[in-house]
Amino acid sequence: MPEAVPPPSRPNDMNGMARVIVERLDGPAALAALAPALMAVRPNAGRVIGVLCACARRSEAEIRELGALAGSLFHRLILTEDESQGDHARGMALGLLTAGALAAGVPSNHIVRLTSEAEAIAGVLAIARPGDLVVVLSPDPARARACLSPAAPEREAA
Repeated sequence: MPEAVPPPSRPNDMNGMARVIVERLDGPAALAALAPALMAVRPNAGRVIGVLCACARRSEAEIRELGALAGSLFHRLILTEDESQGDHARGMALGLLTAGALAAGVPSNHIVRLTSEAEAIAGVLAIARPGDLVVVLSPDPARARACLSPAAPEREAA
């Protein structure tokens, strides 16, 4: 049964810097369904940077597929894994996500691996430039939005 996918969040301008979208990452079908909407909001100039937090409760094949799909959508990837490990050892979901992206042809120097979602979001905000589109895909979008800037709730996605 296909996964239900809500329409993407409205991109939010981060004080003249990059636009940021935060969405729930439920699995490969949800990311594939989101792809046309992401293509429609891609900037004419600038990069599309994806932050993916792999849910360790997914199967190994699903996590690899997420990495491959992300590799086809984003110029750069910042990857991390959910803190709940499910059936996988710490780091395994992150390794599978990376393997999928590399298998899809993403150059290794376009992939950054970080240990927490908060660190990944801070990292992407540090490298984003004006005109970039940042897409944060998380199993917990509320938690991800809180990482954007706890002191500035007006920056959070609507």
